[in-house]
Amino acid sequence: MKRALTLFAMLLMVTSVAVADDLAGAKSLSVRTFTFKYKEVDKAATMIKPLLSSEGSMSIQPSTNALVVTDRPDNLKTIAKTLNEFDVAPQAFRVIVRLVGASRVEAAAARVSDDLRDIAPKLAMLRFNALDDLGSADVAGREGDREL
Repeated sequence: MKRALTLFAMLLMVTSVAVADDLAGAKSLSVRTFTFKYKEVDKAATMIKPLLSSEGSMSIQPSTNALVVTDRPDNLKTIAKTLNEFDVAPQAFRVIVRLVGASRVEAAAARVSDDLRDIAPKLAMLRFNALDDLGSADVAGREGDREL
């Protein structure tokens, strides 16, 4: 009986140490630095702030455009994935705008210039039958450009 109690006590101690190690591992914090090539660090910080756990924190390093994040390892994986998707090269875009004056007139007075024939059927659904080309603009740029 004494041997059984000793064996049970040893088993209990080994099991409790293993459980304590698992709990300590779940509470441990890790630190990771993210350096941004394309995006601004303050925008990244704003984006991941809601993702931080209650134990998590972050520090912005503006001189290196980096963000130091301290959090649980599982949470850092989610933050890393989010930041990798965020820090991508700016995308090019092109916007073409056509200004068209549209009105409803008597059928005899209806007019559509040749360069507006492609949109005339769409505007006819709204009962516009007189179209005038008022101008156009063609703008190209890259995401984040301040001047166009």
